[in-house]
Order: sequence, then C-alpha cells, then structure tokens
Amino acid sequence: MKITRQEASKAAVLRSQAVILFGIGPHTFAIPATDVDEIRDLHGLTSVATSTMRTAVAKVKSTLYRERKKYFVVDANQHFCLLPSKSSRVLILRESRSAVTVDSIDRIIEVPAVLPLPHAFHGDEQRWYRGVALLEDTVVPVVNSAAFLSPTEATLAQSLLRHAKGAAV
Repeated sequence: MKITRQEASKAAVLRSQAVILFGIGPHTFAIPATDVDEIRDLHGLTSVATSTMRTAVAKVKSTLYRERKKYFVVDANQHFCLLPSKSSRVLILRESRSAVTVDSIDRIIEVPAVLPLPHAFHGDEQRWYRGVALLEDTVVPVVNSAAFLSPTEATLAQSLLRHAKGAAV
C-alpha cells in the first residue's frame, strides 16, 4: 500500500515533532524526543536478570540509579520479541521509572506527522506503537514509551527485587 504525503497529512495523529531514531538489531524505531530524559552508555547498570527471569517482568534485565532514583531497565529485544543483539545505549524515559536498552542512536529528526497504525499491526503492537512516521522512502514505527513498563509491571519488578534481596540475606 502506498501512502502519498497529502494523504499522510490528512490522517496525521500528531503534527510535526522531534523524534529520536534508534536501532535494535537491523530494525529502526522512533521515540518522541520529549519522552526521553537522557541517553547514556551502559555504565552503572546492575543486572537483575536472575530475579526477574521466568516472570511477567522478565524483560527487566537491569536497574540503574540516577539522582537517587531507581530505574528499571527493559531489554528492548525482549520487549519487542526480537532476536538478541548488542545493546550499547540506554534511553532513560521521562516521567517514568523505566529505561530501555538499544543498540544504537541514529539521530534526532523532525517528522512532519505521525500517522495512525496500519491495520496490519495487531495485538501487543497496538500498545507498543503510537503510530508510524514516513522518513523519505521508509516507514518507521513510533514507539509508545509508556508501554515499555507499566506501573503494575514496575510494582511487580520492585517486589521481586525486594524479595530476592531478602532471600539473599
């Protein structure tokens, strides 16, 4: 299906906005720049994978302390059901207790519009993405940052880590 720029502007969910393009394996995604508080390397991550494996929050692989606040770090590969790849960056999400590992940061770019998701996106994908952006001849999914870790999942992760810490004593 081909979407013309004129049709794209009519169907736009959100008007022009800055997005950060990032990569996970061979895939490119976009996240609104206003949803990201900081981009950093992996320094300072503490693994919690053994505490969260085989649970509803198995995608939480690490924690990160920043300005006396604990962030739960979500493995983007597991979140998006992608094959494992080599993460090198962490996106710390604004107004959230979560962060997400990504392989690379491409650039920040202004997109003219975010279009509604095509009907081909279903199930979890409808929660993961806000819409799609047209970048030259490429369609890039724009992620919904709130979907990386819900408040319920954050509470569960906190409880699991507290339980694991108590069991280790």
